[in-house]
Amino acid sequence: MFLSLGNIPNHQKNKPKFKALIGYLPILKAMDSKAKNSDKFRTAQREVFQKCLSTLLEPIVEWPELHFVVRGDIITFIPRISIIIADMVEADKFTNVYQPSCSRRPCAKCLVSRDDLNNTNLTKIIPKTQDAMKQAINSGEDKDYSIHPEKNAFWEISYSHRFELILVSEIGLRTAYYL
Repeated sequence: MFLSLGNIPNHQKNKPKFKALIGYLPILKAMDSKAKNSDKFRTAQREVFQKCLSTLLEPIVEWPELHFVVRGDIITFIPRISIIIADMVEADKFTNVYQPSCSRRPCAKCLVSRDDLNNTNLTKIIPKTQDAMKQAINSGEDKDYSIHPEKNAFWEISYSHRFELILVSEIGLRTAYYL
């Protein structure tokens, strides 16, 4: 996971000297296919990933305002995550949802069932929000909503607005998950 500041000119942003490595997110590997396919191993993978993500996000959660002395003046710095760029597999790990091919509710933005994705006459479409996801987990409907029950690291961040996780596919298509 890399950190980049938003106020750097675009032609400079992608140069290595303007990024900082803040940590690695581990992906557990199984010893064999039996272990890899077990529910216990998959749960452990998600829990380790989310716990490591929580550790990396801890400064934002614990200290919503940081104060630095710059040239003798105290400057208040408010760290915020504005965007995360990821492919489909990474996006599903960050958001702690099933991959669309296995999902009963595959839309990144709402909780419409797979059977109703082409239904243009729907009148009630529930957005896929943090509160809707938490409610589904707390009511035991996590499987029906294609959400893994483990705690999502981003739910600890108390922003007044949500940020996007931008999904960039191999052919350049983009969509957004809201965290």
